[in-house]
Order: sequence, then structure tokens, then C-alpha cells
Amino acid sequence: MDFAYASGVIDERGYEAAKTKFQHCVQLIEEGSLKEAEEFCEDSVRWLYASNKSAGGVFYYDLGLPDASFLDRITDQLSKYLNSAPTREALHVGLRTWRQSDETGPVADALLADFETEQGMRVIEALLEKGYQVVSYNGVRDGSVCNHLGNLLSLKALQWPGRSAFADAATEPWRPLGQLAGYKRSAHPLSYYTVLYTGHLVPMIVPDVARALIGEIVGVATPSSVIV
Repeated sequence: MDFAYASGVIDERGYEAAKTKFQHCVQLIEEGSLKEAEEFCEDSVRWLYASNKSAGGVFYYDLGLPDASFLDRITDQLSKYLNSAPTREALHVGLRTWRQSDETGPVADALLADFETEQGMRVIEALLEKGYQVVSYNGVRDGSVCNHLGNLLSLKALQWPGRSAFADAATEPWRPLGQLAGYKRSAHPLSYYTVLYTGHLVPMIVPDVARALIGEIVGVATPSSVIV
């Protein structure tokens, strides 16, 4: 709700209503009701942007996109490619059919504990302690639960030897292609990029910047690197 309010898509009343919902979301997680939490929390995000009269139904994965219908066309093309005979043969999947199943189905159910608890953070902490380079990035227009405000708070909460160094590190302008493309905060081996002019779909909306980001990471990293 902090992101939505700061972005101007909800007012004070919407903020307080959302605050009540997300407090209940946290309560469900802390109680260990992970399936109920996943459903309630995701529904709360959809309510915040789609059902809430204040927000008016914006595309919360990228508040800068007035029309996201092109994603359906891309999904259709992806389905045709993945279900084509040559692709099936190359992937050794037999006659299995690919379909869009974002956050639904057996794989999503098996990952509920990772979605709704701090297990993912424990994995990142272990990687950092072993010296792996970890890079996280966000598009600044992403209003989902993966927004840049929440991710920065999560990274600052990681328990590892460089925690204080990362918290004290300055966020600097990032210009991989000459023009300002975003910002970077780094305390080796942890780096965090926030990317301008895009939201959740960074490689799709700003592909040149995404390519430059990957190139920068791979170019300076050891073979043991993780991008999240």
C-alpha cells in the first residue's frame, strides 16, 4: 500500500483500508496458514488496484502501461512455440502441453512455503555467506508484491556479514548505455538495481537495458553468481 499511495493511485482512505487487509495477510503467514495466506494476499493486491474504486483498475505490474493487452498476444505466440513439434522434441517432453499457469497448479502449490515465508531469504543469506555474488533488480513502476520498496526492505533485513555495509551503501545513478537507466546500490557481493521506465516486465519493456544489466553482471562476476 506504500507503493500504491506514493504512486498516487490510492488516497488516504484507500491506504488505511489496504493497511487493514495486509495486516491480516501478515497474520495468516505468521500463523502458518500458508494456502489461505497466498489466496488472501494475492486477492488483496488485486483488490487494491482492480476492485478498489480509487485505483480504477490500473495494470499493477507496470503502472506506466496504459494498455497491457499485448501480453496476451505474446502468451499465445509463446504457447505456439513451446507446443510445436520441434520444440517438444528438443525439450524431450513428449506430448505434454505447455499452458500459462502463473501462480496456479502443482508447482505453485509446492512452492507455497517459499512464497509466503522467509525460507527464500535464508537461501540468499547462505549464498552471500559463501561468497556468491547475488544481484537483485526491480522496475520502479512495479506495483505488485515484488515492488522495489519491499524488495529493498527485504535485502536490508538479510542477516549476513555485509549487512551494515549494504545498509550504509549509497544508491548511485546507473548509466550502462550512456543515458540514465536506473540506480544501483552495492556492497560486494550483494547488488541491487532499480530500473527506470519499466515495472515487473523489465526485459520485455526495456530489452536493451536488461541486456546491458545481464552483461554487466556476467562481465564482472565469477562463475558463481545468482540473479534474482
